[in-house]
Amino acid sequence: MSLHRPLVVVAVVTSILAILHGQEMDIEKLKMCTMFPGIPGSPGNNGLNGRDGRDGNDGIKGERGYPGFPGVQGPKANDGRPGKVGPAGQKGEKGDKGYEGPICNTSQMADLEAKLQLLQDNLSQLRKAFSFNAGIQDVEGKLFVASIGKTNFENAKRMCREAGGELVSPRNSAENKAIYDIVREMGKSVFLGIKATQTERLFKYPNGDEIIYSNWDSGEPNNVNNNEDCVEFKSNQMWNDVSCDYQFSIVCEFV
Repeated sequence: MSLHRPLVVVAVVTSILAILHGQEMDIEKLKMCTMFPGIPGSPGNNGLNGRDGRDGNDGIKGERGYPGFPGVQGPKANDGRPGKVGPAGQKGEKGDKGYEGPICNTSQMADLEAKLQLLQDNLSQLRKAFSFNAGIQDVEGKLFVASIGKTNFENAKRMCREAGGELVSPRNSAENKAIYDIVREMGKSVFLGIKATQTERLFKYPNGDEIIYSNWDSGEPNNVNNNEDCVEFKSNQMWNDVSCDYQFSIVCEFV
Protein backbone atom coordinates (compact mmCIF):
# COMPACT_ATOMS: atom_id res chain seq x y z
CA MET A 1 0.00 0.00 0.00
CA SER A 2 1.29 3.40 -0.98
CA LEU A 3 1.90 6.11 1.67
CA HIS A 4 0.40 8.80 -0.49
CA ARG A 5 -3.16 7.32 -0.39
CA PRO A 6 -3.86 8.06 3.34
CA LEU A 7 -2.65 11.58 2.84
CA VAL A 8 -5.04 12.06 -0.03
CA VAL A 9 -7.92 10.77 2.05
CA VAL A 10 -6.98 13.14 4.86
CA ALA A 11 -6.82 16.02 2.48
CA VAL A 12 -10.23 15.27 1.04
CA VAL A 13 -11.81 14.94 4.46
CA THR A 14 -10.22 18.16 5.54
CA SER A 15 -11.59 19.95 2.51
CA ILE A 16 -15.07 18.65 3.15
CA LEU A 17 -14.94 19.78 6.78
CA ALA A 18 -13.74 23.21 5.70
CA ILE A 19 -16.62 23.56 3.27
CA LEU A 20 -19.12 22.48 5.89
CA HIS A 21 -17.62 24.90 8.35
CA GLY A 22 -17.89 27.74 5.81
CA GLN A 23 -21.61 26.97 5.21
CA GLU A 24 -22.27 27.11 8.94
CA MET A 25 -20.64 30.51 9.02
CA ASP A 26 -22.90 31.75 6.21
CA ILE A 27 -25.99 30.48 8.00
CA GLU A 28 -24.98 32.32 11.13
CA LYS A 29 -24.50 35.50 9.11
CA LEU A 30 -27.97 35.07 7.66
CA LYS A 31 -29.42 34.68 11.15
CA MET A 32 -27.70 37.86 12.21
CA CYS A 33 -29.17 39.74 9.19
CA THR A 34 -32.66 38.71 10.11
CA MET A 35 -32.27 39.95 13.62
CA PHE A 36 -31.24 43.48 12.56
CA PRO A 37 -33.50 44.82 9.71
CA GLY A 38 -32.09 47.38 7.32
CA ILE A 39 -33.53 50.79 6.29
CA PRO A 40 -36.93 50.30 4.50
CA GLY A 41 -36.97 51.14 0.81
CA SER A 42 -39.35 53.55 -1.01
CA PRO A 43 -42.95 52.24 -1.39
CA GLY A 44 -43.77 50.83 -4.77
CA ASN A 45 -46.54 52.13 -7.07
CA ASN A 46 -50.08 50.93 -6.46
CA GLY A 47 -51.08 48.08 -8.58
CA LEU A 48 -54.07 48.06 -10.96
CA ASN A 49 -57.56 47.46 -9.55
CA GLY A 50 -58.63 43.94 -9.74
CA ARG A 51 -61.70 42.80 -11.65
CA ASP A 52 -65.15 43.03 -10.09
CA GLY A 53 -66.02 39.97 -8.24
CA ARG A 54 -69.00 37.86 -9.12
CA ASP A 55 -72.39 38.58 -7.55
CA GLY A 56 -72.88 36.57 -4.48
CA ASN A 57 -75.90 34.46 -3.71
CA ASP A 58 -79.08 36.18 -2.43
CA GLY A 59 -79.13 36.42 1.30
CA ILE A 60 -81.88 35.22 3.55
CA LYS A 61 -84.96 37.50 3.61
CA GLY A 62 -84.97 39.64 6.70
CA GLU A 63 -87.82 40.20 9.08
CA ARG A 64 -90.51 42.76 8.27
CA GLY A 65 -89.66 46.21 9.64
CA TYR A 66 -91.86 48.50 11.66
CA PRO A 67 -94.20 50.85 9.69
CA GLY A 68 -92.90 54.39 9.25
CA PHE A 69 -94.55 57.57 10.45
CA PRO A 70 -97.34 58.98 8.18
CA GLY A 71 -96.18 61.72 5.80
CA VAL A 72 -97.59 65.23 5.41
CA GLN A 73 -100.94 65.32 3.61
CA GLY A 74 -100.57 66.44 -0.01
CA PRO A 75 -102.69 69.07 -1.79
CA LYS A 76 -106.24 68.23 -2.80
CA ALA A 77 -106.44 66.72 -6.27
CA ASN A 78 -108.76 67.98 -8.99
CA ASP A 79 -112.12 66.30 -9.31
CA GLY A 80 -112.00 63.39 -11.71
CA ARG A 81 -114.41 62.64 -14.47
CA PRO A 82 -117.80 61.29 -13.42
CA GLY A 83 -117.94 57.55 -13.40
CA LYS A 84 -120.29 55.34 -15.30
CA VAL A 85 -123.91 55.19 -14.30
CA GLY A 86 -124.40 52.46 -11.80
CA PRO A 87 -127.04 49.78 -12.01
CA ALA A 88 -130.61 50.68 -11.24
CA GLY A 89 -131.61 50.36 -7.63
CA GLN A 90 -134.26 48.11 -6.28
CA LYS A 91 -137.84 49.07 -6.91
CA GLY A 92 -139.29 51.03 -4.03
CA GLU A 93 -142.40 50.26 -2.15
CA LYS A 94 -145.72 51.44 -3.49
CA GLY A 95 -146.72 54.84 -2.13
CA ASP A 96 -149.89 55.75 -0.36
CA LYS A 97 -152.96 56.45 -2.40
CA GLY A 98 -153.43 60.13 -3.18
CA TYR A 99 -156.44 62.25 -2.43
CA GLU A 100 -159.35 61.86 -4.77
CA GLY A 101 -159.92 64.80 -7.09
CA PRO A 102 -163.25 66.45 -7.78
CA ILE A 103 -165.68 64.37 -9.74
CA CYS A 104 -165.99 65.75 -13.27
CA ASN A 105 -167.98 63.82 -15.78
CA THR A 106 -168.02 64.28 -19.53
CA SER A 107 -171.29 66.23 -19.50
CA GLN A 108 -169.82 68.87 -17.17
CA MET A 109 -166.73 69.22 -19.37
CA ALA A 110 -168.86 69.67 -22.44
CA ASP A 111 -170.90 72.37 -20.68
CA LEU A 112 -167.75 74.30 -19.68
CA GLU A 113 -166.35 74.10 -23.20
CA ALA A 114 -169.61 75.43 -24.63
CA LYS A 115 -169.58 78.40 -22.24
CA LEU A 116 -165.97 79.19 -23.08
CA GLN A 117 -166.74 79.15 -26.79
CA LEU A 118 -169.71 81.48 -26.20
CA LEU A 119 -167.47 83.97 -24.40
CA GLN A 120 -164.97 83.88 -27.24
CA ASP A 121 -167.73 84.49 -29.80
CA ASN A 122 -169.09 87.43 -27.80
CA LEU A 123 -165.65 88.99 -27.53
CA SER A 124 -165.17 88.65 -31.26
CA GLN A 125 -168.51 90.36 -31.89
CA LEU A 126 -167.58 93.20 -29.52
CA ARG A 127 -164.34 93.75 -31.37
CA LYS A 128 -166.19 93.95 -34.66
CA ALA A 129 -168.77 96.37 -33.20
CA PHE A 130 -166.02 98.61 -31.77
CA SER A 131 -164.37 98.79 -35.15
CA PHE A 132 -167.31 100.87 -36.43
CA ASN A 133 -166.62 103.51 -33.80
CA ALA A 134 -164.03 106.15 -34.74
CA GLY A 135 -162.71 106.11 -31.16
CA ILE A 136 -161.77 102.40 -31.26
CA GLN A 137 -159.56 100.45 -33.64
CA ASP A 138 -158.58 96.77 -33.70
CA VAL A 139 -155.21 95.80 -35.20
CA GLU A 140 -154.18 92.14 -35.06
CA GLY A 141 -155.74 91.52 -31.64
CA LYS A 142 -154.62 94.86 -30.16
CA LEU A 143 -157.35 97.40 -29.27
CA PHE A 144 -156.74 101.19 -29.50
CA VAL A 145 -159.35 103.08 -27.49
CA ALA A 146 -159.69 106.87 -27.23
CA SER A 147 -160.68 108.60 -23.99
CA ILE A 148 -162.51 111.90 -23.53
CA GLY A 149 -160.60 114.89 -22.16
CA LYS A 150 -157.01 116.15 -22.17
CA THR A 151 -154.19 115.81 -19.66
CA ASN A 152 -150.38 115.75 -19.37
CA PHE A 153 -148.19 112.75 -20.10
CA GLU A 154 -147.90 111.33 -16.56
CA ASN A 155 -151.66 111.49 -15.92
CA ALA A 156 -152.40 109.95 -19.33
CA LYS A 157 -150.01 107.07 -18.62
CA ARG A 158 -151.55 106.50 -15.18
CA MET A 159 -155.12 106.48 -16.52
CA CYS A 160 -154.30 103.87 -19.17
CA ARG A 161 -152.54 101.63 -16.64
CA GLU A 162 -155.42 101.88 -14.17
CA ALA A 163 -157.69 100.66 -16.98
CA GLY A 164 -155.42 97.67 -17.61
CA GLY A 165 -153.58 99.04 -20.65
CA GLU A 166 -150.77 101.37 -21.72
CA LEU A 167 -150.49 104.63 -23.61
CA VAL A 168 -150.59 103.79 -27.31
CA SER A 169 -147.13 103.03 -28.79
CA PRO A 170 -147.18 102.01 -32.47
CA ARG A 171 -144.59 99.41 -33.45
CA ASN A 172 -145.29 99.29 -37.17
CA SER A 173 -147.02 101.23 -39.96
CA ALA A 174 -150.31 99.32 -39.54
CA GLU A 175 -150.64 100.37 -35.90
CA ASN A 176 -149.60 103.92 -36.80
CA LYS A 177 -152.40 103.97 -39.43
CA ALA A 178 -154.98 102.75 -36.88
CA ILE A 179 -154.04 105.55 -34.47
CA TYR A 180 -154.20 108.05 -37.30
CA ASP A 181 -157.79 106.96 -38.07
CA ILE A 182 -158.77 107.79 -34.48
CA VAL A 183 -156.87 111.09 -34.35
CA ARG A 184 -158.24 112.21 -37.70
CA GLU A 185 -161.85 111.78 -36.49
CA MET A 186 -161.07 113.51 -33.20
CA GLY A 187 -159.16 116.31 -34.86
CA LYS A 188 -156.83 116.44 -31.85
CA SER A 189 -153.26 115.39 -31.10
CA VAL A 190 -152.61 112.58 -28.60
CA PHE A 191 -149.68 111.48 -26.46
CA LEU A 192 -147.73 108.36 -27.40
CA GLY A 193 -146.37 106.10 -24.65
CA ILE A 194 -142.87 106.62 -26.07
CA LYS A 195 -140.46 108.76 -24.04
CA ALA A 196 -136.81 109.82 -24.40
CA THR A 197 -134.13 109.11 -21.81
CA GLN A 198 -132.58 112.31 -20.44
CA THR A 199 -128.95 111.18 -20.79
CA GLU A 200 -128.74 109.22 -24.06
CA ARG A 201 -131.78 110.83 -25.74
CA LEU A 202 -133.00 107.37 -26.78
CA PHE A 203 -136.74 107.03 -27.30
CA LYS A 204 -138.12 103.92 -25.63
CA TYR A 205 -141.41 102.06 -25.17
CA PRO A 206 -143.11 101.90 -21.74
CA ASN A 207 -141.39 98.54 -21.05
CA GLY A 208 -137.94 100.13 -21.53
CA ASP A 209 -137.15 98.67 -24.97
CA GLU A 210 -135.74 101.01 -27.60
CA ILE A 211 -138.27 101.85 -30.34
CA ILE A 212 -138.14 99.78 -33.54
CA TYR A 213 -140.46 102.02 -35.59
CA SER A 214 -140.87 105.79 -35.92
CA ASN A 215 -142.68 108.33 -38.11
CA TRP A 216 -141.03 111.66 -37.23
CA ASP A 217 -142.15 114.87 -38.94
CA SER A 218 -139.55 116.82 -40.89
CA GLY A 219 -136.83 118.23 -38.62
CA GLU A 220 -137.98 116.18 -35.64
CA PRO A 221 -137.03 115.32 -32.98
CA ASN A 222 -135.23 118.59 -32.21
CA ASN A 223 -135.52 118.80 -28.39
CA VAL A 224 -136.24 122.54 -28.22
CA ASN A 225 -134.95 124.10 -24.97
CA ASN A 226 -133.73 120.62 -23.94
CA ASN A 227 -137.21 119.94 -22.60
CA GLU A 228 -138.94 117.76 -25.20
CA ASP A 229 -138.85 114.19 -23.89
CA CYS A 230 -142.40 113.13 -24.83
CA VAL A 231 -143.98 112.44 -28.24
CA GLU A 232 -147.05 114.03 -29.84
CA PHE A 233 -149.00 112.11 -32.48
CA LYS A 234 -150.27 114.88 -34.77
CA SER A 235 -153.45 114.89 -36.86
CA ASN A 236 -151.33 114.34 -40.01
CA GLN A 237 -150.04 111.04 -38.47
CA MET A 238 -146.53 112.46 -38.04
CA TRP A 239 -144.59 112.50 -34.75
CA ASN A 240 -143.20 115.51 -32.88
CA ASP A 241 -141.16 115.67 -29.66
CA VAL A 242 -142.80 117.95 -27.08
CA SER A 243 -142.68 118.80 -23.40
CA CYS A 244 -144.32 116.22 -21.15
CA ASP A 245 -146.25 119.06 -19.47
CA TYR A 246 -148.36 119.68 -22.60
CA GLN A 247 -151.94 118.45 -22.48
CA PHE A 248 -153.26 116.18 -25.22
CA SER A 249 -156.06 113.67 -25.71
CA ILE A 250 -155.54 110.05 -24.64
CA VAL A 251 -155.52 106.82 -26.64
CA CYS A 252 -154.84 103.62 -24.71
CA GLU A 253 -153.89 100.24 -26.12
CA PHE A 254 -155.10 96.88 -24.77
CA VAL A 255 -153.72 93.49 -25.69
